[in-house]
Amino acid sequence: MLTDEELTLRLAVPEDLAQIADLFIASRGAAIGSMPPINAPIEVVRSHIEAWDLSVREVWLAEGALGVIGFSTLTGSWLESLYVAPDRQGTGV
Repeated sequence: MLTDEELTLRLAVPEDLAQIADLFIASRGAAIGSMPPINAPIEVVRSHIEAWDLSVREVWLAEGALGVIGFSTLTGSWLESLYVAPDRQGTGV
């Protein structure tokens, strides 16, 4: 069900990478049982995401009133990932 909240879609900038890492970690943690758990220390995962080179990895954000609520990553025409904040899944984001 889509809420009345206005969503903004935009390309990520380096300053967004920490929020993207937080969302990725939260989404994967909430998906245990449906997806395998993260098999690396959280600090390593966070460092990896925060080091993404946005000149070769296209990252799109969905933002709501409280910040980043979803993201996708693309390389060329290939969709590599699509994550939505656990509390926003099933809302039409």
